[in-house]
Amino acid sequence: MRLAWIYGALAAVFVLGASFASADPIDYGGRTAIAANFSLNTINPDGPVDDINVIFLTTTVTRTTESGRFEFGGGLTVAGVVNDDIESTNTTLSALARINTDPWGPEENVIFYAGFLAGVTFIQFDAGGIDGDDEVGAFGPKFGAEYYITPNIAIQIEDTFIVDTDENITNTLALGAKYLF
Repeated sequence: MRLAWIYGALAAVFVLGASFASADPIDYGGRTAIAANFSLNTINPDGPVDDINVIFLTTTVTRTTESGRFEFGGGLTVAGVVNDDIESTNTTLSALARINTDPWGPEENVIFYAGFLAGVTFIQFDAGGIDGDDEVGAFGPKFGAEYYITPNIAIQIEDTFIVDTDENITNTLALGAKYLF
């Protein structure tokens, strides 16, 4: 099921992007960008707990080197659990770095990238009347693609694989948008 969602999201990004694509070349070197991504994950835990839906909202602010090859910045992710038995809010502050490919495609408006992020996650939870707070380190790789529909606006699909210091693993596929200025 997850693979079907990935392929569907990729197809939607490229079909939607192709319908709005600009003939102007992109120029992302030496620029600042703001991006926002959204993801909905469903976890099927063993035991008496029902499915857990987790909504992720991520914003990043980055700066690209003059060559456009490297991008550095920071991010804020807020994750909320939607379940009758558990209430949880996670907030992650992170630093990130990535390597961009050269633009390619018929209009040279697609970029692929790979990167890494590291940060700290603040957790607040209420599970069956048990309240708590925790902080964990969070780090891991990220991969994605950006399809520029104008020289300043891109549709973005990104997969982030996070391991925290409590040995929990989260793999999030998100869809979003990026604005260069």
